[in-house]
Amino acid sequence: MLINLLDPVILLQLHRFKVQEELKIKAKKQIKILRDTEFYGTAYKGVAAWKGLVAEFICSDELSKVYDVQLAASGIDFDTPHEYDMIVDNIKIDIKCATSNANWNICPNVHSVDNNSAQLYIGCRYISSSDGDFVEIHGAITREEIMKCTKKSYYDPKKPFYEVPFHIMKPINKLKSNI
Repeated sequence: MLINLLDPVILLQLHRFKVQEELKIKAKKQIKILRDTEFYGTAYKGVAAWKGLVAEFICSDELSKVYDVQLAASGIDFDTPHEYDMIVDNIKIDIKCATSNANWNICPNVHSVDNNSAQLYIGCRYISSSDGDFVEIHGAITREEIMKCTKKSYYDPKKPFYEVPFHIMKPINKLKSNI
């Protein structure tokens, strides 16, 4: 099973992966294409969206090493849009990333969570440091658990989000950090 519901010690189970420069370049190219669409204008205000794509790529790659991945995360795909990033063990997964060192939660859009088909969300954080950039995979949480979290709205009152702290996520024990 993808998440171990019996192990709540998330900080001890944190997985950290070094970000390679080619992933940053790939993600930034995809975001540049996205910027030319109407969707980008309000959806990512104040967010370094390319960092979220890097987290998707790394998370997908690492999960594929230890789980049966039917659909790997590919970043932005305008030809085959879907409401989740990947499918693992027949579970539709959406990968969310805090893009600031100071953030200790993910903030999925309320409408997306309430109306999408993703069953599980994986929470990541992009870390920039003097030692390089890293993606931390903090854990997983079900759609139902997210819907119990606090709703907030900062940038656009019409687009509230759930504030989902990392400490309530369940660890993904099979992953192994690469640092």
